[in-house]
This record gives sequence, C-alpha cells and structure tokens, in this order.
Amino acid sequence: MCRLGAAMLVCVGLAFLAVNARSEEPDERRPAIRFRLPELPRYVGQVVSIEGGKVQVAASEEGPPVRDQGELAEGYYLAIVAKSANSQEVPRMLRAHVVEVAADGAVVLDQTPVVAKQLSEGYLLALFAIRGATQEALAGVPEFAPVQVDRSRGSPPAADSPEMHRLEASGHAREIGFALLEYEQARKRLPPAIIHGPDGQPWHSWRVLILPFVEGGEAIYAQYRLDEPWDGPNNSKLLDQMPAIFGDPVHLANDDYYTHFAAVTGDGMAFALEGAQFDGEAANVEKAARTAGRRLSEFTDGLANVIVVGSVPPERKIPWMKPEDVVVGEDFTGIGTEGGFAAPHASGTDRVGTFLLGDSMVYGISKAADVDLLRKLFTIAGGEMVDEVEWQAVRSTASEFARSRLVPMLEYVEGDDGPVAVMTMVHEVAEEEAAPQEEAPEADE
Repeated sequence: MCRLGAAMLVCVGLAFLAVNARSEEPDERRPAIRFRLPELPRYVGQVVSIEGGKVQVAASEEGPPVRDQGELAEGYYLAIVAKSANSQEVPRMLRAHVVEVAADGAVVLDQTPVVAKQLSEGYLLALFAIRGATQEALAGVPEFAPVQVDRSRGSPPAADSPEMHRLEASGHAREIGFALLEYEQARKRLPPAIIHGPDGQPWHSWRVLILPFVEGGEAIYAQYRLDEPWDGPNNSKLLDQMPAIFGDPVHLANDDYYTHFAAVTGDGMAFALEGAQFDGEAANVEKAARTAGRRLSEFTDGLANVIVVGSVPPERKIPWMKPEDVVVGEDFTGIGTEGGFAAPHASGTDRVGTFLLGDSMVYGISKAADVDLLRKLFTIAGGEMVDEVEWQAVRSTASEFARSRLVPMLEYVEGDDGPVAVMTMVHEVAEEEAAPQEEAPEADE
C-alpha cells in the first residue's frame, strides 16, 4: 500500500532516479494510454472546500517534496489523492483540471460533480506535470481511478535487498552531485570542504553549505546559524533533521545522524584540505567560501574523471553537519581500509563503495581497486593517464545499479468496477549517460 507522504515515493518507486532512462517498448496487450511519471510532484495541496465541481485546494507542506519550476500553470495534470500523508487506504489517481492559480499557491480544480463528491475537505493531492504529453491526451484519461502497483513486470529489487540498498545509495550520491553543481552555478565555485571560524576551529561543512540546493534542505538552512559552530547551542538542535541523501540505507538505523558520504580532500583534490576562514559574521560566510571553493575550470582532468565524494562507514562517527571528510594523503591505502573510504555493499563475492564523480555520475567501485588508479581519479589536474580497461574492471561489478533507473509507468486499464490506474516500475540500465535533466514522460495515443 503506498502513501502520499514521504513514503508516497514508494508508490512511484525511487522515481528520483528516473532520469534519461529508456522506456520499454509497448506490446499489443498494453492499453492505449500510457504515461511516464516525473520524479517529483509539481504541487502538493490540501482540499479546503468543494462546491459542485469546483474544488478549492491550498498549498501544503505535508507530503513529498515538490519540484519548483516557477508559477503553476492552468491546465490538466495527473494527481495522486489520499485522505492523508499516512493513509493506509488505496490512493486514487485524479485527472486534475486546474482552472485558477492564486498568488498564495491556492488553486481551483474544475472536476465533474460526481468525482468532486468523492473528495472531502482535508484530502491531500500531489499534482504531476506530465512532460511530453499533450493537454488533449491528458484530458482524455479517466477522471478518477484507484491505483494499483503491478510488480509482476519490471519490478525493482526487494526493499531490503542488497541490490535496492545499492540503488538507493547511488540515488543519494547523485542528488548530492546535483546539489553541488547547482551550488556552483549559483556561486560560480564549488563549496569548500570546511569553513573555519574566528577561533581557527572548523565551524561549517560543505554539507551544510549545499542545503539550499537539497530537497527539503532550504528550511534547515534557514534555521542554521552561520555565526556559531556546527555544534553550537542552536545548530546542534538541527542534527536530527539530516537530509536523507547523506545516509546510506545499507547501514539501516542511523539514530546518531552520521553522514555516510564524505568529500575527497587533500592537495590537488576536488576539495582543498585547508578550506576557508571567516571572521564570525554570518554575512561573510559566502565571501569566505568563494575564496576557497574550486572552480570547475580547475578540473582539467575532466569532471568525468574525478571522484569528489565517496562512501564512509558509520564507524567514522561523523555527524552530518560536522566539517570532517576523508583526507587523501601519502598514507592512503585504498577502499575499505581504516580511516578511508568504505565498501559497505555486497556485489557477489566483492564489496563496493558508492562514489560520485564531478559530472554527477555515480559508480560502485570495488574495494580491490588499485590505489594508484584511485589516486589518478582523485586528483583534478594531475594529467595522469587512466587505464580505461582497468577503470571499467573495478567498477563493473556495481555499474549496473549505479547507472540504473527505476522508470514509473502509469497505464489505464478497464477493471471490474471501472478504470484502474496501474503503476509499473521498470528497472532499466541506461545505454548511455547524459547530462542530468528533467525526465520527459511520454503518452501513447
């Protein structure tokens, strides 16, 4: 049973990975109308009143995070509807017709009175903008239908399986990569690993600096005080608000809110070891960050050839806000060794860690990877020649899941009591990787 809240994304699988994936070819048994759902809803709201077919909806912070794409436009959307974020009842799929958008985020839906009566005040709905589908196609789908999840075809790995843990970890690392690149686009530099306070001690981490570019992180950043250390009286209260992307589900419970991802720091690495220094004034943190963060132009080895973030074990005991990462120096001995990066995931008889490259690509890398090869991949401008055969060999055991996508497909079929919206998760491996972009759902008519 899927829910509309944070767990609603289970209903559409790990849809944040559904980027640039191939859709499977339709067969003759499939219904005429088929859509690929986007990774995140365009809008989440709560029904406040119903008059005839007019449904008044107010924006709500309850439920899954929303993809911000500017002002919501009038038109047809697909919406998942439930009584509440934690409702155990079967959710419904609504063909939502938005006819009015207010400045405060409230919207008005124009539905048939019969369907409007099946909603009630307090109901939550998540609107999905189906890119690639015409308004005519959306207008032609059933207005209201129960949702069924069909796991018989193209289903993802089991929830607690090693494969799913690796897939989720790859998704979290990829989201970190997106946030880093968005930070760079806004600030013209990547964040420094550490910002030291006026006392010379590490005060702020890159994980905190990228919060405004992390789903749900902006609200945490608004509460974080830059004029006190990460473990100060105010900031320490935010420890339990750790964004999920800094965790690896293979470690299960994370009651101490340790990060399972750390930056590669050191001379010539993506993150300089010395970091930045500021005078304690919150307004000067960004200025200090600009003096120490790397420019992408410094990555002369190519973003696709530089590892910037990797797995660390919970035994490192790094609270996610703490400015501490992995230092790659002369004593670096490889993956899965004490004090370095971890290989927490099983892959056959091998162990692999999750690693993010500068272009936001994610790979599982074997603990057997040669140290000299890793050093070449850690430096941003070393000019070393990386043996492609060797590089492919150490990542091959995990690359399938690092490059895989869960593509949520929605199909309307005729059930015993009317139309049914059948959701199918298609687990695929991309043939080629492309730059991150919004998924492009399709409609077959």
